[in-house]
Amino acid sequence: MNLDRDSEDIKNYQGEIDNLTAILQKDPDNVNCLMDRAEFYYLSNQIEKAIRDYERAILLEPNQALIYQSIAVCYAELDNFEKAMDCCREALKLEPELLNDLMAEPSLTHIVITLELESKARSRLPTDRRASLSNTSKYPKLNMPAFNRN
Repeated sequence: MNLDRDSEDIKNYQGEIDNLTAILQKDPDNVNCLMDRAEFYYLSNQIEKAIRDYERAILLEPNQALIYQSIAVCYAELDNFEKAMDCCREALKLEPELLNDLMAEPSLTHIVITLELESKARSRLPTDRRASLSNTSKYPKLNMPAFNRN
């Protein structure tokens, strides 16, 4: 998704960012203000600042799935699909019913489809194999014989 905003929109967003910053100076742990400011940063193409605010919000309220969903969009915007996928995983772990919301976000659709396929493949494995996969790496290693070029 390419965020094309005209200068008037960005000026309005900056005014909101300034207002929220003033509130956060007095109440730095206000998660709602952090999330609102992150959204305005995102809308004004300041994605890294949005991520910073979302990360702070996660530290304050680690069980709020909406924060993970929002930061996933930011990471996807920066083409950091691994972090976006991790955030989607966390959001779905906290609130599985968010699946449709995540699917509706164009920048996350392919990530959520990948997670669904991963989940279906994992559920078809024997229980002992599922446990060994979850305790080691995010991605299963293929046990293939080495190819001898000689």
